[in-house]
Formats: sequence, structure tokens, C-alpha cells
Amino acid sequence: MAKNQELINHIHLAFKEKGQSEQLMQWDNLISIVINRDFDEQKANVFFEAHACLLSVFANDLIEFMLDIFMEEEE
Repeated sequence: MAKNQELINHIHLAFKEKGQSEQLMQWDNLISIVINRDFDEQKANVFFEAHACLLSVFANDLIEFMLDIFMEEEE
């Protein structure tokens, strides 16, 4: 578990509460159109699950990296 997991969770919740920006929604719509057009339902579902997992992992790693940088600067 990340050493700053509680802070990471708060950042995730704040982002979810604020909602997605218009640009992120446009990218999500574009990805959905392409995947739904080119993949059958089962493959599309697998893609979207994997996509969500990768984004979550990337977000956690990025947030932890940034927290480490800010914590080092304060010391």
C-alpha cells in the first residue's frame, strides 16, 4: 500500500466529486465510439475494464510521485 494512501484517496474523491472536464468527456466519447464500433460487446467490456484499471494505477502512481516530490521539498 502506498505510504500516502489516505491522501491519494482524498485526491481521487475530490476529482470524482468535481466531475470530469469537458475535454476528458470528449476523449471518453471518442474512445467509446471507436471501441464500440470495432469490438464486439464482450471485447469492448474487457477493454473498458482494463482501461479503467490502467487509469487508476497510473493516477495512483502519478499522485504518489507528486506527493513524494512535494514532501521532499518541505524537508
